[in-house]
Amino acid sequence: MLYRDLLSGKFYRLPDGILVRAYRHPQCIELREQSPKGELLGGRWLAHPEGRVRLTRGQGKSYRLDDLQPVDRETEAHLREQFENSRQQLEELIQAAVPQGLPDRPWGRSDLLDILRKLQGLHEEAIQGKDEAQATRLEAAQEAGYDLWVLLFPLK
Repeated sequence: MLYRDLLSGKFYRLPDGILVRAYRHPQCIELREQSPKGELLGGRWLAHPEGRVRLTRGQGKSYRLDDLQPVDRETEAHLREQFENSRQQLEELIQAAVPQGLPDRPWGRSDLLDILRKLQGLHEEAIQGKDEAQATRLEAAQEAGYDLWVLLFPLK
């Protein structure tokens, strides 16, 4: 697995079976532990271009990018079903965080990419402004955006 091949919103497995999702930020890619139902758990890793995957929060160990594997088709289909069943709630999370300036639904890939960039910028502002409640709401909206993003890609 190459650093450039890690796609935002996509799921991967670590060698010990931990399910993670990639979150691409401007300077890094964060891998966050997920439950089989798509809920965020405590583990977080940071992927580096030179091939390291370093544990930053929670339990576990560090890995190499070569250790990551895309999830199997059955797991991806199950996660997609979970997200499809909660699509309306996911969209409402985003709309609650950014009530104005969103494109009309249904959102396509470019719409969601713009929304995710906007959410990331607002999230960084909330962190710098030490507004924890707003930062938490924006982080939840970003996660919802990644869940919706997954639904836009065909199963392989």
